[in-house]
Amino acid sequence: MKRYLDTSEDLCNISDQFEEIMDSNQKLSRAEAEKFEQLKDLVKENDYNFSTYISHNTLPEGYKKDSERISHYIRFFYV
Repeated sequence: MKRYLDTSEDLCNISDQFEEIMDSNQKLSRAEAEKFEQLKDLVKENDYNFSTYISHNTLPEGYKKDSERISHYIRFFYV
């Protein structure tokens, strides 16, 4: 779970840089736009992998509910 959260935080921090550019009414260069699309794909892949992990593994008592809640929160908050 820590690895997922750390990766989500890293991806979010990178995403924030692109969003700041767009929020300032500047356009992303072609290379930046491609990197931003790749970043969005990585976010989706990270969420999918975590969701698959918590669905297919036995987690310690009390972790499953919080793991699913965290996964849903991050998926809808950041993407």
